[in-house]
Amino acid sequence: MATTLKDLRQGIGGLGFCADMLLTTAISGSDSTKIVDNKLVRTNDAFNYYWVAVVSGSATGDRRVIADWVQSTYTLTPDRNFTAAVSSGDGYELHRLFSPSSKDDAVNQAIREQRKWLRRVEDETITIVAGTYRYRVDNLIVGVDATLGIDDLYTKASTDTEWARVDPNLWWIEQNGAYVYLMFKSEGMPATSNTLRLQYRAYSAALSADTSTLSPDDPNLVNFIKCKAAGLLFQQKADQGEEKPNGHWQNRASEMERKAEMFYGLRTHLPPKPSQKVALW
Repeated sequence: MATTLKDLRQGIGGLGFCADMLLTTAISGSDSTKIVDNKLVRTNDAFNYYWVAVVSGSATGDRRVIADWVQSTYTLTPDRNFTAAVSSGDGYELHRLFSPSSKDDAVNQAIREQRKWLRRVEDETITIVAGTYRYRVDNLIVGVDATLGIDDLYTKASTDTEWARVDPNLWWIEQNGAYVYLMFKSEGMPATSNTLRLQYRAYSAALSADTSTLSPDDPNLVNFIKCKAAGLLFQQKADQGEEKPNGHWQNRASEMERKAEMFYGLRTHLPPKPSQKVALW
């Protein structure tokens, strides 16, 4: 099962990481103005100023701050109404120390900082044009990184049933400033109107929505992200002057960083990339 942004956020909110999130469900009586949940047993106002994120049902994606909690009626009132009614059985998260958006940001920062897990990509959007020997590839749906290059290249006419491998000696990658190009020798050009299949690797992409999935979905990468993200959040607390006695936040940040480094060393290796000439202008 693919790991999503929601999975990662809930993971770092759980025990062993930030330990500040509760995942539960609404009961009957909830609507667009409130969430009712008799599984919550804290005293009046105990959940005030917590963040709530609705994760299933018509109000999925809504995030609010809790303005009031009344134990006798099991009622959470948000600082403003939800965009749709919350119904019985709808899932929601309660966050105490770090908002759901802060956790999402920390997850994506952890993804951006890692450079060892790569995802495999195939692209078939380029068509050969007569007399054109240079094709830009950094602007594909998943752009080609000049430092990673292209692993292999195939071509096929519209009438063909099989892809034919293009001799690696007849093409190369060239970088001109921010642009990356696939270059061909004149004698190595595939036929006009042929489609190209590029096989290459790319760094993990940031996750923009709860349903966005991590690639590659490697267990060690998942654990690295959770540790790294939790460490970043704890470090924010320390840097913002919210430090507790004995360096509590700094110590927790350092502990999470050490765990992240451990998982970084356990990455899954991809096979070596074929040697390829890269020209840098």
